[in-house]
This record gives sequence, structure tokens and C-alpha cells, in this order.
Amino acid sequence: MPLPRIARLSGAVAVLLAAVWLLLPTELGGSTTYVTTHGNSMEPDFRTGDLAILRPAATYGMGDVVAYDSAQLGTTVMHRIIDRDDHRFVTRGDNNSWIDPDEPTSDEILGELWFSIPQGGKALAAMRSPWVLAVVALAVTTLVSAGRRPRGRHSAGHAHRRPGLRLPRLHRRAASPAPRASGLSAPLRARARQLALGSAVAAVLAAGAGAATFVLPAAAASAGSVDVVQQGAYGYTATAAPSTTYPTGALGTGDPVYTRLVEDLTVSFEDVVTGADVAGTVRLDVAIEAPDGWTAPVTSGTAAPVQDGTATAAVLVDHVRAAQLLERHNAEVGAAGVSATLVLTPVVEMTATVDGAAATLDQPEPLRFSMDPTALRVAGETTALTPAVTTQLAVGGAAATSDLEIAGVTLPLGPVRLVAAAVLVLAVATAVVAGLLGRGRGGEADEFLVRHAARVLPVTSFAPGNTVIDVADAEALHRLAERLEVLVLHHAGPHADTFAVQDGDTTYRCVVPRVGEAHVAAARRSPAGGLLRRFA
Repeated sequence: MPLPRIARLSGAVAVLLAAVWLLLPTELGGSTTYVTTHGNSMEPDFRTGDLAILRPAATYGMGDVVAYDSAQLGTTVMHRIIDRDDHRFVTRGDNNSWIDPDEPTSDEILGELWFSIPQGGKALAAMRSPWVLAVVALAVTTLVSAGRRPRGRHSAGHAHRRPGLRLPRLHRRAASPAPRASGLSAPLRARARQLALGSAVAAVLAAGAGAATFVLPAAAASAGSVDVVQQGAYGYTATAAPSTTYPTGALGTGDPVYTRLVEDLTVSFEDVVTGADVAGTVRLDVAIEAPDGWTAPVTSGTAAPVQDGTATAAVLVDHVRAAQLLERHNAEVGAAGVSATLVLTPVVEMTATVDGAAATLDQPEPLRFSMDPTALRVAGETTALTPAVTTQLAVGGAAATSDLEIAGVTLPLGPVRLVAAAVLVLAVATAVVAGLLGRGRGGEADEFLVRHAARVLPVTSFAPGNTVIDVADAEALHRLAERLEVLVLHHAGPHADTFAVQDGDTTYRCVVPRVGEAHVAAARRSPAGGLLRRFA
């Protein structure tokens, strides 16, 4: 092998190995991650169906677009790093107003964005379909088989079967003695016509299948969901005259509230929402509950709007009015109890939105104070001051496609439509190209060669039998060859094509002129027309 050829081959192998090393997915032992984007969290840079290719980096920093497996969402998330919390990264979608609940470490990050292909994810999903793979395999197989020159499968067998067939000087024609137009041979054009016909049938079937899918509904309910988390925090403050009980004249969250000493008790509730875009308000309502089940409203605070996912509501608690309501109730019913519960209930009127799907948020747990003649104390555990509530928001319902079941296999309707369109385009293109390649060059002889290429054997010379019979047309000669199970011999002269079938000592002949009978006569008189003279 010459040195330049070795160098080119070595370079090609090196480039191939480098491409494999760079693009081999993690599922096959490589280090490249392929992510098909969904939703609008990374708009405008990424839209649903884009393909992102990511590779691991030595370090990650602010502004890097990275992907990681989210434990809360149960899927792969690709967002941008906006901050760092010790050894963990804080991420957020470019189009989101909230921070991701997961904080992945460097080891948990799958890779940093290398490059992206718009709508490449949809194309990749379509190419993974067994329908597309089957069509591609069929097209490749057909093209490869069409590229093979058909062998004279009848030549040797029929020569043994019919001992009367004498071909002492028969051999394949290495080059036609007559000037021929450049292009594909007749056998290849015959295969091209077969491919064009098969592709046309495939195009009709793909068009029918694609039209049938549009009869089905395009959307169905989606089972996907996102957790929208509300993290609440209660707090209260009050003022009092400096005393042994309250040396500084102030008290804060967690302290007992001695009603005889305290004035202006204010309770607040901060609600921080993550996982979605939120809009709405929150307020605090105050009520009194007696041990016998009686309850009555005391006061209500002003509604506070949500800003950047956070709303803080506050209310001034009138504990004197609450005690008066309890006293009147006990007097009316004849009860002697003096204890009760003061209940502060957050009224959350918020709507969360994720990828176009919306839901109303659930209500957090209220804060309860046990109330006796002397003081108010927080009831329950200290965790009562920090209630958390999670609302599951179903997403993707409007964009999720229906499923199509074929032979027990369930396929999403969207990719099926895409595959049908791809098959249609591929089949039409193949039919057009194959039809152009299979076009005849004009003339009866060329059309006969293309139509019956499998039974025609080109020759430069052969020995005819003692009896020569002229046949009216080439098709009649072909029917005779089929009946006798022999090949049709073809000799291309300068002015005419001669087809012959030998049956023992009898030769059946059909001469097809290219221009006119005058050329045939001239061919008989020319030195190159020796074959015709022997047929005469």
C-alpha cells in the first residue's frame, strides 16, 4: 500500500476514533449526554424538541448551562447555574422566576452544554423509531441489490438442460461494439424501475397512514406533575411596660404572651413558594374556639400580594375582644370554663403556573395559641411555627399527544405522524430518483432490454443454427425464450439490435433497427454485419 494512501487511511481512522470518543453516549460507556428539551423553562435559547449535547467539565461556574437528574421531578433537568452554596450549585431556568429545589454537586452534574441542535431531539426520536429504521434498511438493501449486475442465472443451467444449444464462441460482451450513450446499463435501469414502483407504493401507504393519524385526537391527559412547595413561617411581636417578666419591654416569637402586660400583639405569616410562577394574595384570619366546639371570628388582616414568590401577611390580634366573646358565650350556655384556643388561619388565594398548566395552592396549617385567663402560649410542637405544604401540579396535559396502539405496541401519536411524514418524503424522493435513473433511452430495443434484463445475455458473437427463423417482434421472441427456458442473446450492431433464441439447430431471430431499414441493409453489407449475414 503506498505511503500517501496509508497516511490518508490512518488519518480517517484517527478522525473516526476521535468522533466516537467525543460523541459516544453515556449509555454505551461514553461521556456525552444527550438531552431533548421539554417545556419553556429555558426559552428563548431552547424550545421543546431541541437537542442539547453536554460533556463533563473539570469545573463548573456561574452562567454554565448544566444537566442533572432531579430526584424531586424524576427526570433530567437542564438549567443554568446562578449561585453556589458551599459544595452544591443553585440552578434556575432562564425563563423561570423560581430557583430549582435540587442543588446538585459536581459529581451529580451530567455535563456542561457543548452545543445544541434546534429540533434535533424530535428528529432523533423519529430516527429511533423501528418504522424509520425498517424503511431505511429496506431502502439500503434495495439500492445495494440494484447496484449488483444480475448474473446469467439461466446460462449454465439451461446449457446443460438443452444439449442442442451450441455456444462454442459465446462470451459476455466486454464493451459494446456500437456507440452507446453513457449511463446505467439495462439491468441497473430495470432494478431502478422496480425500486421506483416499490417506493411509489410505500409513499401511498405512508400518505394513507399519516392521514389516518390526523383523524385521532391530538391531545390526551398527561400523568406528569410538579411539586409546588409552600414554606411558611409564623412570627409574633408585642410591646409591654418594662418589668420583671419583660425586662426590655418587648417579646418575640416563642415567648409566652401575658395578656395583662402585653399590648399590640402582632402575628405575621411569611409564605415562600417554589417550583412554579405564582400570583395572588395571602391574609390572616383570627378566631376563638371553645372546648365545647363553639367558634367565632375575632378579626381579619389585610391581604398581602405575592412578590417574587413570597407573600407576608400580618394581623393585629385583639386578645381582649377574644376574651370578651368567650365570656359572653360561657354566660349564655352556662359553662364555667375559662380556657380556649386562639386560631390564626392563613387564607392563601394563589394560583401556580408551570408550562401553561395552572392550579390553586393548598392551605397551610393554622397557628394555635392556648388561651387561659393569664396568657397565650403556642400550642403543639415548635414545628407548628414553620408549616410546609406541597401542591402537586399536573403539567403537560395540553401538549401531551395521544397514543396509538399497533399490534399490541403503544406508540405516541406525534412521533408516528413525524415518521409517516419522513417515510412519505423518503419514498417520494426515492421514487423520483429511481424513476429518472430507470428512464429508457428511446427505441423498441432499449425498452425490451430494460423490461426483460434478467433474461437477456449480451454477446459479441455466436454460432447460429442451421435453420434461422425471423420472429415478428422482440416480445414474441421473449415469450418463446420463456417457454423454452433459455436466454435471449443480444448483439448490439452499429445500426440495429439483434435478439436471438437458439433451440438446438434452430435459431429464432428478431432484428430491431435503430433508425430505418436502410441502415439494416447497410449493416448487412458492412464488415460489422457478419452476424446478420450468417443469420440470412
